[in-house]
Amino acid sequence: MSAPVTAGTAASPPSPPPPRTLNVAAERARTPGSFTGHHFNSAGAALLANGTVEAVIDHLRAESLSGGYEAAKHAAPALEAVYARTAELLGARLEEVALVESATAGWQRAVSALRLRPGDRVLAARSSYVSSALHLLSVERDHGVQVELLPNAPDGAVDLEALEAALRAGPASLVTAAHVPTSSGLVEPAAAIGALAGAHGVPFLLDATQSLGQLPVDMGAIGCDLLIGTGRKFLRGPRGTGLLAVRRPLLDRLAPEAPDVRGARWTAERSWELVPDAKRFELWEAAHALRLGLGAALTDLVALGVDTVARHLAALATSLRERLSALPGVHVTDPPAAGGAIVTFVVDGLDASDVQRQLAYRRVHLIAVPAGHGRWDMDHRGLTKVVRASVHVYNDEDDLDALVEAVREIVCLQGRGTRDEAGRRERGVGDAGRRNAGAEAGDARRGNSGPETGETRRGNAGPEADALMPGPPLSTPRATPPGPGPQGPAANVDASVPTPSPVRAPSDGPTTAAPAAARATALGTGTAPPTPSPVTPALTNSPDRVPGDGNAKPAPTPAAPRTPHHTHDAIVVGLGVHGSAALRHLAVRGLDVLGLEQYGLGHDLGSSHGETRMIRRAYPHPDWDALVDTAYRAWTELEGASKAQLLDITGGLYAAPQDRPDPLRGPGCRQVDGEEAARIFPGLRLPTGFNAVHDPRAGIIDARETLRAQLTLAERAGAHIHDHARVLGWEPDGDNVVVRTGRAVLRTRRLVLCTGPWTAAQVPSLAPHLTVTRIVNAYFAADPVGPLGSSGLGSFSVDLPQGLLYGFPATDGRGLKAGLDSGPPWDPQAARPEATDAELALLAEAVAQVLPGAGPVTESLTCLYTMTADRRFIVGEVPAVPQVLVASACSGHGFKFGPAIGEALADLVCGIARPDLDFLSPARLFPGGTS
Repeated sequence: MSAPVTAGTAASPPSPPPPRTLNVAAERARTPGSFTGHHFNSAGAALLANGTVEAVIDHLRAESLSGGYEAAKHAAPALEAVYARTAELLGARLEEVALVESATAGWQRAVSALRLRPGDRVLAARSSYVSSALHLLSVERDHGVQVELLPNAPDGAVDLEALEAALRAGPASLVTAAHVPTSSGLVEPAAAIGALAGAHGVPFLLDATQSLGQLPVDMGAIGCDLLIGTGRKFLRGPRGTGLLAVRRPLLDRLAPEAPDVRGARWTAERSWELVPDAKRFELWEAAHALRLGLGAALTDLVALGVDTVARHLAALATSLRERLSALPGVHVTDPPAAGGAIVTFVVDGLDASDVQRQLAYRRVHLIAVPAGHGRWDMDHRGLTKVVRASVHVYNDEDDLDALVEAVREIVCLQGRGTRDEAGRRERGVGDAGRRNAGAEAGDARRGNSGPETGETRRGNAGPEADALMPGPPLSTPRATPPGPGPQGPAANVDASVPTPSPVRAPSDGPTTAAPAAARATALGTGTAPPTPSPVTPALTNSPDRVPGDGNAKPAPTPAAPRTPHHTHDAIVVGLGVHGSAALRHLAVRGLDVLGLEQYGLGHDLGSSHGETRMIRRAYPHPDWDALVDTAYRAWTELEGASKAQLLDITGGLYAAPQDRPDPLRGPGCRQVDGEEAARIFPGLRLPTGFNAVHDPRAGIIDARETLRAQLTLAERAGAHIHDHARVLGWEPDGDNVVVRTGRAVLRTRRLVLCTGPWTAAQVPSLAPHLTVTRIVNAYFAADPVGPLGSSGLGSFSVDLPQGLLYGFPATDGRGLKAGLDSGPPWDPQAARPEATDAELALLAEAVAQVLPGAGPVTESLTCLYTMTADRRFIVGEVPAVPQVLVASACSGHGFKFGPAIGEALADLVCGIARPDLDFLSPARLFPGGTS
């Protein structure tokens, strides 16, 4: 029985069902890419769902098993279903839909089929995409067609009154607009444009490339006659898919300029007829696997509901615009008529590509759009390039947090935070001058910051810097990096506050005394830590104690230090392989970074000089495997950036007695006996009872060229390099660090110490855990085309009674290089004499034991190893001082990790966690630390 109705009232209509909400967690679960970072590039190529990928792979597998023709025949029903889903999405009839290779292919076939003639008028919106505009300009130049650009209304969309006036002014052959352009979040009033065009009988071509999948698109409701779209953007289909829809009656009047067997039938020698539907615009050759992937993506969209998706995307994008607009120095460039899923912005003083690159380092992925992709729009608005973020169903508030906080961090590191805003007001720089002021500040930052230390090398940011791309993601992707310390460049130190002074050491040794309160503050507790203070003493490298030749000169006699007038984002001390790598990666990320080297660049007093180093995958413990993989990728990236060959993959053999308790192993490595080892390297003879590990990916690093490449790339990216700049001491100062050199007092937000043998002097708390040893290497006469050349030998090591013998084949004209991985303890400040006769005799004895073809010693050199007891490096925060990082104690095997450690240090400076390096943390050396 129905419910009674009160007299005099009518029954209320049933309430509409509440809007569906999107289950973002479910969408993320079926989108593996959402866990690799924060992805905001749906307007370029959205992340694919599992079902889409599987549809593509399943058909490719079917083609591999039964053949392309047979697989297509079997998949015919599924392929036809793609047309039905497309027609349903567009509000079109099945016969009005064609599947093409891209939106541009669909555009060109449709416009060409209009057969535009001289004098025909095309009314084009400024929102038109670059490929569409280029085609129109081409037909204008080649065929005399008149292309008229429609002006925009104050809200940034097409001025409808101007469109109507243009339609009334005379016959037009086509009206075209992009529903959503590539260069902003604008949403054109497509239905209003369609109504005006229809009222005047003019075909309307709508570019729905950026709207399909994020907005409802119904051709009938909009009133468009032709529509193009792509699969790879908001539809979440594979690349290489597109669609073209032509409504009747226009379809019946259009014929493609170049008919294909797919769309026409050859009826006689000189005649043919078109198929009656939109397939006349297709090609017979098509990627069926990709089309099936598009069908899977369309099925997903229909299941979610376009309206549901549109609400979610609009809400996220609206929130993102508001949050970005609230950041000082950030300007959202979307016009008032913006909506949907795309947000564009710029950052004062930074090129959009620089912002994109810095965000990518923080695992936030989006794109920079240059004016060349939308001249009619961006030139008109005075924009040369914008950063474009676009959201989708797999994005959530965590993603927005990551993007906004990453942009905030970049602004702060560039000195564009709230302190800069106040500074601009004090200097009388208003909003109108903000962009120029930012550019000038950037120029000043990348130029000369003053003669703070010895010789100055100024880094120039040129076109080469844009080519430096980041390597593969290495850290936990969805972790939001915390912001750095104080925002913006610091002003001069307040004269009312005493400048902190590092504790200075007497000439006979270091001191570790420091105020307990200062150490407690650094720890965030009320008591002093048990470890010695990290405040550094003066380095005791006086002119009469500096060894070496003219390449290794002492720093000039210290002058009176000056008060710091500028706060760097980072200072790197020590420019060997790890320091130069860190300097490069920090500079490429756009940080204001200064590199300090106490001697001349490339000096021979530390651990990074010489011609060659070894790279290998063979290690005794799996803890190293991930870092080894990272190192190989980093070398590939560095070789690409520097356009230099830095690695020579020779293969390697690493031999030891069969009863060695910790044999080497590693990915791709295998155990071989002495007989097989002799076949692999005929020049090497293993003692009886020895086995070896064969590492086919081992090789030789060009050490000298590596240092040159990293320093060159660092300078190109804007780093400053000061050599002969001895660091006398440093100490924390709030969230910053004060660094004292012989000529200046410097301030930085992060200090990176890559000081090799001098680490104990820079961080006294580490001194009890470090041992510096002197190592001897020598070259032995050898024929480069004989068994000790590259044809009979690669990199090698043999664990002998004399010590671990290692070396390389004779490849550089200097002979066979070999060394023993042990030596006496050494003071890095002491003079370092040449190798003694006894040392060379011991080395020669070991060489003769396993390399019988080697001749006498022709030259020798020495270097220093900085060792820990477990022979693992020290990489991470200095205990109790989180704003200071250290990378040292490479224990004779660290050079191969140089580029990877440099990138890791840059991550840590930027607040990006690197749990993969926990096993190298300095904390493991102290009570309560972990390894």
